[in-house]
Amino acid sequence: MARSTFGAGRSAVKLEGSLRGTGLLIWQERQFAVSYQLDVFRSDTMRIGSGTLDGDLAPLAGEPAVRALLRLSDGFEIQATLSEADEHGAMFEASEPLPDVRGR
Repeated sequence: MARSTFGAGRSAVKLEGSLRGTGLLIWQERQFAVSYQLDVFRSDTMRIGSGTLDGDLAPLAGEPAVRALLRLSDGFEIQATLSEADEHGAMFEASEPLPDVRGR
């Protein structure tokens, strides 16, 4: 497992694991087929996620900080805050609850 740490003098944040798959992004009653990569990080007190989405997200282009539901390939759903959305995809951040990615 890769070990990433951020911030000197703070509690270490380590990469817990990653997931890749296909899923659905749900925003304002619209659904978008996407491929995703989700990286989950753990500190002493919390878990956070970040990743990328690939898919036709043109209707979200130019929208600031889009909050949407991301349904993963196994049906697990996470709340995602998208940034830099365009017609090809977006970056996103997510917080708990996040899926168990250890050993995947």
